[in-house]
Amino acid sequence: AVGARAEVVVAWREQADGSWLDDPQRCPVAPIFRLGVYPLNDLIKICGAVSGVQVAATRLFTGRPTPDNAQLTLTFSSGVIGSVYASFCVENGQHYANTLVLHFERGTIYRNMTPTAYGYAHRSNRLLLVARAGKQQVLTREATFPHANYSDYPWAELRAAVARPSSAAAMPVEEIVHGLEVVAAMQRAADSGRAERV
Repeated sequence: AVGARAEVVVAWREQADGSWLDDPQRCPVAPIFRLGVYPLNDLIKICGAVSGVQVAATRLFTGRPTPDNAQLTLTFSSGVIGSVYASFCVENGQHYANTLVLHFERGTIYRNMTPTAYGYAHRSNRLLLVARAGKQQVLTREATFPHANYSDYPWAELRAAVARPSSAAAMPVEEIVHGLEVVAAMQRAADSGRAERV
């Protein structure tokens, strides 16, 4: 991988209610923490350890004291540069589509990069692999698969995993801890207004 960009958007106009969602220390860079944490985990899985982060965040529409529009820039130890953009401000019919672009030396993978609404409307994800053949750009692979549906969520498996946590080792502890380190650095970057090391 050379570069990666993830986006997730919704259109919420929330009001302050005194909950943890109003506290920038408990809900750092709210759009990233609440929406963008899923694509952030995807990028960490794909690109590896993050060495530094920088934050840009604004508040446009929300009644909460926390931002509603944000971008997290990531520098990975491997040299990959990435970003996660998350916003509560965009009404484009593609809520929660989790758009992803992964650039490689000789090609690019696009996930949900079309004007068609993939969020609630189609309940599907679309992957495209684009490369070059000579001087032509070529779509070399394409796949569409069902989007997770909350009504189809494996509640029984979740209940079993919570009841017997020792049997649920799907994600290595190091990945979980590293994700928390990235969130802590993100909070420091939001507070300092500077790039922060992870």
